[in-house]
Amino acid sequence: MRYRAVLIRDIVNEKLQGIHMERYIAEKTNGSLPVKDQKPFLKTVYDDLDTVNLSTVRGMGITQKELEQWLEAKDYIDKK
Repeated sequence: MRYRAVLIRDIVNEKLQGIHMERYIAEKTNGSLPVKDQKPFLKTVYDDLDTVNLSTVRGMGITQKELEQWLEAKDYIDKK
């Protein structure tokens, strides 16, 4: 599984949002990528998380219920 997909799976499965999600992404990517690749990679991860849906998580080990719960929490936080 691609590294980006693993990050997204873990974020959704662990229901990470906001600062907890940001810290997790930083922790997992710090030192794992060449410096020149970090900014584009992070942008792609955040873009993926902004547009995640059931069809984009196929094969990632995310259930429909897990995704729905994560999206509901995300919508709640985004509306604050």
